[in-house]
Amino acid sequence: MPVKVITFNIRYSEAEDGANSWPFRKDLAIETVSDPAPDLLALQEPTEKQWNDFTGAFPRMKGIFADAHDGGPYQHGVALMYRPERFDLTGQRIFWQSDTPDIPGSISGPNDWGPRPTVAVRLKDRQTGRNIAFACT
Repeated sequence: MPVKVITFNIRYSEAEDGANSWPFRKDLAIETVSDPAPDLLALQEPTEKQWNDFTGAFPRMKGIFADAHDGGPYQHGVALMYRPERFDLTGQRIFWQSDTPDIPGSISGPNDWGPRPTVAVRLKDRQTGRNIAFACT
């Protein structure tokens, strides 16, 4: 049985986006994910509010969210979701793309994008018995 995967950069919520700000695109973003009904979903740049919108829209999916911990005004991060009726969670980890990956918000040197977290899970497919790794950066 194929695994349906979607990765989606939803762009953080910023009032300066005007007609393209999150309140105006939230329904379309959720609809975009609803129709193909993925088994695995990776979200880039969600704020905690956007993450809550997705978890509210997909209550049968489980997931993990990591905030970038950069102290900036938007506090966006990364997240992933999976269908527990298809997969058993066997492990999970949040780490930062830096020389000190276990320190939240860490970076290796100056950059123009700030800290970058990664969320990763190990899953066992209930249909095939195979183990998979799924991560979002």
